[in-house]
Amino acid sequence: MTNPMQTQVGGGHYRDLAIQPAEFWIRNQLPAGEGAVVKYLTRHRSKNGRQDVEKALHFVEMLRWWYFDAPDDQRAVPLHWRGQRNFVISAREYCERNRLPPEEAAAIALVCKCSCREHLDVALALVDQILGRDYVCPSPAPIAPALTDRDVLYMAKERLDDFLGVLRASPATQGFIDSVQLTRDLVAERWRG
Repeated sequence: MTNPMQTQVGGGHYRDLAIQPAEFWIRNQLPAGEGAVVKYLTRHRSKNGRQDVEKALHFVEMLRWWYFDAPDDQRAVPLHWRGQRNFVISAREYCERNRLPPEEAAAIALVCKCSCREHLDVALALVDQILGRDYVCPSPAPIAPALTDRDVLYMAKERLDDFLGVLRASPATQGFIDSVQLTRDLVAERWRG
């Protein structure tokens, strides 16, 4: 049988990716809403532009509603909150191998590992930044709340964690680990308040 991942119906915007969104969400058993965010943030430059980013934003808003804001008897509980999700392909690997820009990568990582409302709030702000960076926004009102100092500290902490992972993987960068770890710890301390 032919691998269906080698075929694309309706375009070629996934063929050049190292890891296609469908492979990422199927192998990791992501809920449809999280998979949609991955798909739209990955393809917006090669398919529907602003509309894809707006769709990603809408899905993050829906996830926030169902995970945190819906009435208790209607709230959705993601599988990974029950310890039932093990990532076969990490969000980091997916984003690095597909060479996604930092905002897209951070938003995807936050959505995929979402364990608190703050993750989705920061993801919303990042997606809103993508709209402002890549597309002219017709509305003067921001779609997501502006980033607070706490949001910026959280994003810095997350990026420093990722950077530490990269440094630890290479023997040539071992001398930098202590200073980056110290910086990460200081940022985390300020973030915790």
